[in-house]
Parts: sequence; structure tokens; C-alpha cells
Amino acid sequence: MARLFFPRLVILVVSLLLSHATFAESKTDSREYHLKAAFLRYVIKYVNWPTEVTSKSPSSTLCIYGEVPSLEGLQSITGKVVNDKSIVVRTISSIPEGISAQCNLVFVSKQKQTEQDQLIKAYKGLPILTFGDMPTFAEAGGAMGFYVVNNNLAIMINSEAVQQSKLTINPKMLKLVTIVPPAGETAG
Repeated sequence: MARLFFPRLVILVVSLLLSHATFAESKTDSREYHLKAAFLRYVIKYVNWPTEVTSKSPSSTLCIYGEVPSLEGLQSITGKVVNDKSIVVRTISSIPEGISAQCNLVFVSKQKQTEQDQLIKAYKGLPILTFGDMPTFAEAGGAMGFYVVNNNLAIMINSEAVQQSKLTINPKMLKLVTIVPPAGETAG
């Protein structure tokens, strides 16, 4: 009996440790994506879409392209009201679906980084704000992207991409973000 008890105890302890590590990791992911959702809500508040877009729907649609570690974190802003419009968060499974679903903002997960150029090209000139969950997204031609500076989450904006999408950004927001320099210029 003692020979069976010890191996089962070891398996139980290892299983508990692994589940705790997974839970702790998912809790961290959840916090990160709740914070990113708060940033995206802020972005929706300070970006202006053309009247022909805003008059079509009583909501602002945030579409998520690709898998994220904590979908629950991003969905935490569902139903929040910004600029008299309720936020709707949904997932899309293809680049064209972002257009047909009338997404106002398409959040591109790190998982889809290999498709970022294709996505940027497909949405160029459309009133859809592209927002990458990778640090080089705005530099690659996307409208905005998350990056980390001094252990803090920050937003980088590509003003040219925003203008091409016929969107405008409230100057209050521009004071709090990093702006990608125009081609040929260097930051410094």
C-alpha cells in the first residue's frame, strides 16, 4: 500500500504545482489584457471616425484578429459606453471579415504577426483603425501598436497610416503617445 501511495502523492503534488503555475500565468495574462482593453477604450474615445461610419451603427466595434492569451481581458470593455456608443468586442477569423463585419478597430494579435503586411495593405485607406499587439506594428505601416518602455505599456502611432484611413486623433491623445517619424526621418 505504501508503494502506491508515494507515487500518487508525487503525481498529485506535481499536478498541483503545474496547475498553480498555469493559473498564475493566466492571471498575469488576464491582467495584461484587461490593461490593454482599457488602453483600447481610451483609443476609441480619442479617435474620430468619419460621420458616414459613425452614423451606420449605434456601437463601436472592436474586432480581434488572432488568438490572445486572455480574450476575457479584452472583452472586459464590452458594453462600456464611449462617445455615446456602446463598445462591442468580437473576434474575426480572416482579414476580409474585418471589412464585412464593419469593424471600427481591428486588434491584431501577436499570433498574426506574419500576416501584418497583408492586413495593413488590405485595410489601407479604409476607415478602420488597425492596432497591433506587437512593438513593430506601427513602424510597419499599421495605425497603432502596443510596445513596452521602462516596463510600462505604451502606444505608438503611425500618423500617416491614421490619415490614410480618414481618421483623426484628438490632440489630447497625441501628447501621451509615441509617434512614428515620417519615412526618411529618425527619432532622436
